Amino acid sequence: MTVKEYFSNSGILMLLIATNVAVALMIGLSAWLLPDADEGMLMSWLVMPAEWSGFISRPWSALTYMFTQISFLHLLFNMLWLLWFGRIFIYCATEKQLLFTYLCGGLAGAICFLAVCNIGDPVPGCYLTGASAAVLAVMTAASVMAPNLELNLLLLGQIRLKYVALLCIVLTFLGIGGGNAGGFSAHIGGVIFGVFAPSLLSRSRSSKIKFDMMAPLRNLLRKMRARKRKVPEVFREPVGHSSPAVHSSPVPHSRQTDEERLDQLLDKVRVSGYDSLSSAEKRELNAISSRL
Repeated sequence: MTVKEYFSNSGILMLLIATNVAVALMIGLSAWLLPDADEGMLMSWLVMPAEWSGFISRPWSALTYMFTQISFLHLLFNMLWLLWFGRIFIYCATEKQLLFTYLCGGLAGAICFLAVCNIGDPVPGCYLTGASAAVLAVMTAASVMAPNLELNLLLLGQIRLKYVALLCIVLTFLGIGGGNAGGFSAHIGGVIFGVFAPSLLSRSRSSKIKFDMMAPLRNLLRKMRARKRKVPEVFREPVGHSSPAVHSSPVPHSRQTDEERLDQLLDKVRVSGYDSLSSAEKRELNAISSRL
């Protein structure tokens, strides 16, 4: 897969990452260009305050906080995890469902944060920032949709996705990789939404509910998308696992027929997970991907 194909097949995912990076650059440039101004002025308009009075005066902060990182490491780890798990999510679902999961996971984190902080007297100056809740929602949803998907990790070998996601979630709650001590309640909200997101998305698909919040942009990205589709490497049979050779039919397959069959198999993976495929279907998936 070329770099152009990689980015064209991940439009919404790359848009989310680019937005987070753009906000971080905007904050850094404002501090550099306006050194005499209050450094926290811009941040105060983007982060989400814990007090109800502060939130009511800035309701947009429930959305902007999930694109605002407090440090370079905060940005780096959140975006790396969003990239890795977002790619897996896209192969199990769709890009617009990725956007829906990211935004709703972030909103679920914001609701939990407000609820917990206002049980007692909120700490003055406390606020919520970072994409951790939204990223955890995507991470959890991907691991629920394909829990036994095997990832080939450097130095560690093949590990199932559910264990990788669990490790990342634990590290986030420990404050490593972009977590922050004040955001535990938001992290819990993101994880909870991620657990139920696949079921919610499955029901919405069967009832034909569509999430068209960014229909114009999605249509533009669809025109730019490469027509050739390949099966992701993580869905292929692990190295060293031999499987019976798939003999081609005496009737030659046309490319259109292969693509239709590939769409059917990938749709089954999106709805029921990779483990729902039979051994014959897995071999067929690998055979078609090698021909396309």
